[in-house]
Amino acid sequence: MELYSFKKGLKEGLKRARKEAGFTQAELAEKLKVTLKTIQNWEQNVKAGTLPTMGQLLQLAEFYDCDLDY
Repeated sequence: MELYSFKKGLKEGLKRARKEAGFTQAELAEKLKVTLKTIQNWEQNVKAGTLPTMGQLLQLAEFYDCDLDY
């Protein structure tokens, strides 16, 4: 149950942060040097193994100038 909550909160947080920053998925992918499919997978979390790595989470937090709790 905790993992599900983490995944749900993560995907909602990633999408919210992107939209608040005014980026499309494609623009964010370009800025983070990942594929569009990667961003889509993070936000939709449709299959196993689509969560960002800890390094990618840190990169996102730095990019959005927020802490990981956001």
